[in-house]
Amino acid sequence: MIRSPEKKIRSVLTHLENSSIEIEKTAKNLNTVVDRINGGDGAINYLATDTTLVHQLQNSMKNVDEGVLKFNENMEALKHNFLTRGYFKKQEKQKEKIQKE
Repeated sequence: MIRSPEKKIRSVLTHLENSSIEIEKTAKNLNTVVDRINGGDGAINYLATDTTLVHQLQNSMKNVDEGVLKFNENMEALKHNFLTRGYFKKQEKQKEKIQKE
């Protein structure tokens, strides 16, 4: 089916008009979201402006990091304890066996 140049131009113009309408709708929606954020509504504004929450999150992450470090130290100590040493040796042998296969 061969379309005339006139029909092609009309089709392009129709698509451009539809695209323009959709872009305008999207821009309005974005403006609404930005206005709500700037107006203090919603969690994004709270997260962006509440320094207390930021400090609490930083402290929580620091505590998690310290906890993980202490846990790893305790696990290493358990590996050398005479009561649990056999368990860890068995685990290591099983890992080696699996890797060889």
